[in-house]
Amino acid sequence: MLTRSINQTRVAKAATYLLALALAISFTARSYAEQPPAPCHPNPQAAQDEATVRGRGDVSQLPGPLQDRLGQLANRPHSQLPLQVYAEADGASQLFQYYLLDTSGFQPNVFTTKFPGINDHVQLTVTGGNCGLSTVGAVRVVLEPKPGLPIDPNNPRAFNDVFTDISGLFVINNESGWYEGWMIHDLTVPSVNATPRKDGHAQFGAILSADADMLKKMGTGNNVPGATFTTDGRAAHFPSAPDHFPDVQSNTVPIYVSMGAYNCLQQSDCHAYWEFNYLGTNWVHPLYELPFSGGFPDDFGKAPDTFEDGEIGKLLSIVPGPGPADEENSPTAVGDNPNLPRDPDKFDSEVGFENQREFRERGVPSGLANEIFLDVYERPASCLTRRSWSVDCSKPTQMKSSVLIRRATASSLPMSAISTPRPTAFPTTNGCIFPRRCSVASP
Repeated sequence: MLTRSINQTRVAKAATYLLALALAISFTARSYAEQPPAPCHPNPQAAQDEATVRGRGDVSQLPGPLQDRLGQLANRPHSQLPLQVYAEADGASQLFQYYLLDTSGFQPNVFTTKFPGINDHVQLTVTGGNCGLSTVGAVRVVLEPKPGLPIDPNNPRAFNDVFTDISGLFVINNESGWYEGWMIHDLTVPSVNATPRKDGHAQFGAILSADADMLKKMGTGNNVPGATFTTDGRAAHFPSAPDHFPDVQSNTVPIYVSMGAYNCLQQSDCHAYWEFNYLGTNWVHPLYELPFSGGFPDDFGKAPDTFEDGEIGKLLSIVPGPGPADEENSPTAVGDNPNLPRDPDKFDSEVGFENQREFRERGVPSGLANEIFLDVYERPASCLTRRSWSVDCSKPTQMKSSVLIRRATASSLPMSAISTPRPTAFPTTNGCIFPRRCSVASP
C-alpha cells in the first residue's frame, strides 16, 4: 500500500511536470512575440511566467480574453506577476466585471503619443517603456461574499474588490506623483414622479413632468427617462480616438469615484488593489479638475476658452508670482494648459530641444525654500517687521511674492517658474496663512 501511494505520488508529480512543460512549449511562440526589441532585455522566463499565471486557481476559470491578457502581462518584462486574488470569505470571491485596458480608446495626447515639435525629442515619461512596447492592462472586479454582507454587487453595502495590473507605464519620480484609477458613472435621466415634495421640488432620485418635457426638447430628444444624459440632447458620444479637444469631445456628464493612487515598478509594470465599500471609498471627490481641463466658455454652447483667455489660474497659486524682476507672469505662458498638461517628469531633452522640457515648475529650489522659511519663521525682527512688507495678519492683505524671495541667495532658471505664489491672506489668530502650492502630481 505504501509502495502504491509512493508510485501514485510519483505519477502525479510526473504528470504535473509534463503539464507544465506542455504549457511552456505551447506558449513559447506567443510569449517571445511580446518581448521588447533590442536594446531592451526580454523576459527570459516568459513562457514559464505565463504558464504559472494561467495555471493559478484565481485565473484558470476566468473568461478567455481576461486569461489571455493576464498571460500577456506575465509574459512581458515585469517586476512581479499579475496580482493574486485571495478569498477573504469562506467561499471564493465572485468575478462580476472585468476591463481590458489600452491607449487606443481616446484622443491621442502628450502622454501617449509623440507630436512633432512638442515632445518628439524629449524623454518619455508615461508610455513607451521597454523600447516602445504598447501599454496594456487588465482590471478585475470581484465580490467578497462575506457573512452578513450583500451578495449583490450593485448593493452599496457590498464589498467589491478591484485588482489592476498594467504593463508599460513609467514610474513617476518627481513631486510625489502617482497614477490613479477612477470608476466613472455617466449621469442618466431618472424616472418621472409627478408628485413634488412639500417645497415644490422633485422627489429624491426623480424628476417632475415639467422637467422631463424640457429635457426631451433638447437637441434630438435623447434625454428621456432611462437614457444617458447628454449636454446637447443628442445621442451619447463617449470618449473616442477621433475626438479633438475642445470642439469634438464627449457630451456625457461623468461622475468620478477614485479607486486610489499607485505608482509603477522598475520594469514599468503597475499593480494596485482597491476596495470599494460603503465605509469611505464610495465617495465622490470635488470636481477640482474642471478648471484645468478647459474650463467654461464665455457663451453657453461654445467651446471652452478659459485657458485661451488667460483665466485658468489667474487668481490661483498655480501661476507664480512676479519674482525679483517684479513682472507679472501670464497664465497662458506658465499656467496649466489643458492641451499640454504640466509634466514635472519631463525634465530632460536632447540638445537643441530644451524648449520641450517642462518649465512650469511648482516647487522651489531647496536653498530658496530654506531662505523663505527663515524669513517667515525665524526672522521676526529682520523680515516680518520690515516696513516694505506692510503685512497686517489680522485682515485680508494682497502681497507680491517677490517680497519673500528678494533676499534669497539660491535660485534656478527660469525664475518665473520657481517664484513663490502670491499669498492670499485670511483673517487668523495664528499669523498669516499662505495657501498650499498647487501641484498636479498625476499625469
